[in-house]
Order: sequence, then C-alpha cells, then structure tokens
Amino acid sequence: MAAIVRPVPPDYPPEHHFLRDLALAVLEMGTESGRAGLPVVPEICGPGGGVSAGALATLVDVVGGGLAARAAQPDWIATADLTLHVVDAPGDGSVVASAQVLRAGRSTVVIGVDLDHFPAAAGTLDEGAFDASTAAADLDATRIAVATMTFAVLPRREGNPDITKFESSTGAGSGRILAGGGFGRPFVDELGITVVDAAAGELEVPIEDYVHNSFAAMQGGIVALVACTAADVALTEACGIPVETRDLQLTYLAQARVGPVRTGAAVLAANRECGSARVTLVDAGNGGRVTATAGVVATR
Repeated sequence: MAAIVRPVPPDYPPEHHFLRDLALAVLEMGTESGRAGLPVVPEICGPGGGVSAGALATLVDVVGGGLAARAAQPDWIATADLTLHVVDAPGDGSVVASAQVLRAGRSTVVIGVDLDHFPAAAGTLDEGAFDASTAAADLDATRIAVATMTFAVLPRREGNPDITKFESSTGAGSGRILAGGGFGRPFVDELGITVVDAAAGELEVPIEDYVHNSFAAMQGGIVALVACTAADVALTEACGIPVETRDLQLTYLAQARVGPVRTGAAVLAANRECGSARVTLVDAGNGGRVTATAGVVATR
C-alpha cells in the first residue's frame, strides 16, 4: 500500500481515458453516501453477454474512493482492498452503485457498495432519471452485486489534493458525466492487454495516460479489471469452457507506476461449472515489484 504524494493534475482525467470511455456518471457525492453509474454497452460485456466484473469493480472503485476521500478529510487515503460479489450480469440498461460509509475511524475507512441494474426503459444516466428522490423500486431496479472497500487513512501531506476542488475542476462532481468518445472495440483491446500464456494467466498491460489515476499510476479499478481478466483467461483454459469472474477479493500492495504490469494466475480448482485462482500483479518495469494480489472465483 503506497503513500500518495503527487498533486492531482488539473485536467484529470484527460480527454482520452478509460473512465471517460466508460461514460461514468457521479450522480451524488457527500460525506456519508454517494452514487455513481455507468451505461452497459457491448464493449464492457463478457463472453456470456453480461457486464463484466472488471467494469463493475471500476465503478465501485470510483464511487468508493470518492466517498472515502471525503469521509477522511482533512487526511488522505490509500486503498487497501476491494471485495466484489456478482450475482447477475445484465447486458443492457445502466448499473448504479450506491455507496455508504460503514466506518470512518482514525486509521481506516470502510465503504459498502450496492450495485443495482436499471433496465433501458428506466431512462439514461444523463436524463435525470436516477435522481436521489426516485426510489429504485419505482424504476424496476434489481440488485446485481455487492462490494466492500477498505482504505487506510494517511496524514495529509503537501501535494495531497482537496477532493472537492478536484471534483469541481474536472467535472466529476455530483450530477456530472465523465463523457468520452466511448469504446470502439472491447475494453480488453482498448487497454492494450496482451495474453502471453493463457493457461498461466500471464497477461501484459502497458501503463499509459489512458489508464492513469490522478498520480500517474494504474487506476485502482483497472487493477481490479486486469486481475479479473487474468483469472478468466486461466480458468477458461482450466475449466475447458468460458467462465467469468463472479467473486473477487483484491489486496492492493503498491501502485504500479512504470509498467508494463504483468500477471500470473495459479489455478486452485477447476471443473466444468466453475474454478478459482490466485492472481498476482507485478510492475515489471519497477524491478518486478508485486503491486496487488487477488483471489477469484469464476463460473460458466
């Protein structure tokens, strides 16, 4: 877990960035709760036609990190872990993540996140259909996943951002959409993920502006996405059928700043229905430093 010391660039995220292509919308953000959403498009869906766990993890990371940063003020935070359990993977409409502060102590902040699917008939994120005054039940929402994030509280240092100024300057505050050009191909291809050895879950991912967080390291949600992808590749080989992540437990150890990020997956169990694996991510350009580890369960 790395301390955060670099200032936030005034133009983050840049015009061409993964979060913008996801069209993430911050619907509301306070000190006790927050909500963000994304439209479900084919480019972020897995082989089964439903939204990928990696895309959901990225949404969780954005809303959880934004809420935790507010809850920890005037101190700052570093992400310690993210746990995601997916019960359904819709292929259309929108997904909205509702986050709550479960604990805000002197050393840790814990955030709980519920993810709900809204069918296309409920409207789009930019139409105001997901106003906080509208009950999810009124829009036929279905709970599809739950998540938890833990953050270490760090003493504020010179260069740590004021989260409220950051949101104001980047258009990432309540009711704002990080609009981008959208994906022209599956997100795995947009990220430049290369499969080196499928059976071993060996992937290689460059670290470029497109995947940066505000401190020029790989963005935390993308770290989760890469871990899910590595497990899915290895477990699809081991199970002999396409499988996709349904349970993720990710521990962040250090920020990946140099790249490329390389992964390896140790298959723990596999059959024709499901499999489990332990994934390790390293920053190959930084002496092979281990940056994250994950436990993953994937099902057909």
